[in-house]
Amino acid sequence: MTKWPVRLSLFPGERLSSWLRRIGMIYGCSVDELVKYDLGVTQLKTSQLDIKPSVELVTAISARTGVPVETVQRTTFAGTMPFLFSDDDANFESCSVLWEPSHHSQISLLRWMRWFRKESRNRLNACRLCLADYPNTGILLSWGLRIVWSCPVHRLMLEPAHIIGDSVIWLNDKSKEAPGAVSILDDRSRAALTTGLVELPGGRIRATLWFRLLQTIFQEIEDADIHEIERWKWQQMVWQAAGYYSPSLFGEPFRFDRTCAMLIATAIDQVEKGFISPKGREGHLFIRSSSQAAVHFDGC
Repeated sequence: MTKWPVRLSLFPGERLSSWLRRIGMIYGCSVDELVKYDLGVTQLKTSQLDIKPSVELVTAISARTGVPVETVQRTTFAGTMPFLFSDDDANFESCSVLWEPSHHSQISLLRWMRWFRKESRNRLNACRLCLADYPNTGILLSWGLRIVWSCPVHRLMLEPAHIIGDSVIWLNDKSKEAPGAVSILDDRSRAALTTGLVELPGGRIRATLWFRLLQTIFQEIEDADIHEIERWKWQQMVWQAAGYYSPSLFGEPFRFDRTCAMLIATAIDQVEKGFISPKGREGHLFIRSSSQAAVHFDGC
């Protein structure tokens, strides 16, 4: 397969569909047309392009662009978070952060969680300033993660938008500055995507553990227990600091939305500032020791 005569470099953190859209603009075709007629992949759901494209498609894109297969893979969630698509249960061991392990539910597994936003080709959450030069700018892969709600460059909250032709129609009147705790949380999640590692006060951990910890913290916050007064007070503190009234007394299906992100970011911020003393096995990862050297943690 010959290379395209004109090729575009990837923007840092850009998703596959965005890159193909910009390449298609050069040749006057859409992403669907580029994939179907030029790359020869006919059985493809566009919604899966950034999540888990076929090996056949990734190989064809690499051949056409001259970009290594590994680099193309890292424009997708399957390439940056392969553990979410693995059947290896060892990747999903139980963790605990805020509470002792005996208090933590071990029912849910990480790979069952809905980590990705449901996006259509015309609607997404994005940074207003990043897309000021649309369609010539890139759309980041991290914007498709439900846990990510801010822009790493402009420190603004992501906003819902419609893309109509070459224009972006924003649904909000104006953008909002991202709270510091949210920016820190998002920076770590993006590091997990781009490098596979996350730096925490207690050491460096792999992306596998990072996303497991996010699920764990949210489950611990949401799982209210009014019979344990100390724990209940801690939960109340986190919910109120995040701008919400209180944790639910009734279990609800796990989901990542803006409320979840705010709660997780606030809980981590409270721990790292010393307002909450974590009692779980992995709680030490969010506490810095003055005598601690850099430590690498491979799993729970």
